[in-house]
Amino acid sequence: MGKIEINVIPVDEDGESEVPEDMIPESPEDLIDRRIDFIVSINRVFDLPADFCKDVFCEYTFYLSEEKFSTVPFEGKSREPIFEYKYHHSIDCCSMNFL
Repeated sequence: MGKIEINVIPVDEDGESEVPEDMIPESPEDLIDRRIDFIVSINRVFDLPADFCKDVFCEYTFYLSEEKFSTVPFEGKSREPIFEYKYHHSIDCCSMNFL
């Protein structure tokens, strides 16, 4: 089946700047009780089957939410649609369950 190019990028509270690598804790537990901001970036999909590549979109739900997030459908037929989707997510207080 197809492959998806997706990234999760740590950003500042405004979602404007990436967090420098030296500011990212080495241990996930160090994030507990802290605010976390990141961008989910869905760039493109590769190698979709020819029979399943019309009006393609990507959809996901995010941690304990019923809300669905979705790219804009790529209209027409393409085995390698490009989405360039970005969405800024925030967790006000990271919990052990989130990790």
